[in-house]
Amino acid sequence: MILLNSLTRTQQILLLLLAGVAIVVASLLYWNYLAAPRGAVIELPPDTLADPSQNESGTEPSATAELVVHVAGAVQRSGVYRLTVGSRVIDAVEAAGGATDEAELDALNLAEPLVDGRKVWVPKQGEVQPMTAAGILNSAAAGVSGGKVNINTADLRELETLPRIGPALAQRIIDYRTANGPFQIIEDIKKVSGIGEKIFEGLKDYITTH
Repeated sequence: MILLNSLTRTQQILLLLLAGVAIVVASLLYWNYLAAPRGAVIELPPDTLADPSQNESGTEPSATAELVVHVAGAVQRSGVYRLTVGSRVIDAVEAAGGATDEAELDALNLAEPLVDGRKVWVPKQGEVQPMTAAGILNSAAAGVSGGKVNINTADLRELETLPRIGPALAQRIIDYRTANGPFQIIEDIKKVSGIGEKIFEGLKDYITTH
């Protein structure tokens, strides 16, 4: 009050006006704070929403992977079939219409996973010769032709079903025919390094060149 009394009348009026303005501004700010929402919902533009037809990378999902196999022998419809990756020998046989009444299905490992480019041969009863020396039921377990392994077309796994033929020798057989062309007669396999007369004697009843 002493300070106010020391001021002129004009100064007192101005000071009161400034105080009133300050009070009004403070009141407005306080009520705006109370009325403001504590959170806000942000809406994304439509083009940023997730598209369920795309994967996490934003690309279209790839088509189901396929493999192609040749099914022949004692089946209803021999031919080339497309199957999904993960299919097994039994699926290939069923794709070919199933086995015939004279098929020897026990000669096959029906649960074996298929690989692309495989030939699944279903032998007839009595067509298969046992391969006891290799501890394998028979050569048809490798999907071979006529109950014998075709050394000109067999892949690594099929060659490994032969007696005393491991991964290294199987690869040498493939490398030899790639470099020199197909074997003309079964005796030509002795030209492969590591296959001598003794190994050939154990192979000759289970291999063919055609």
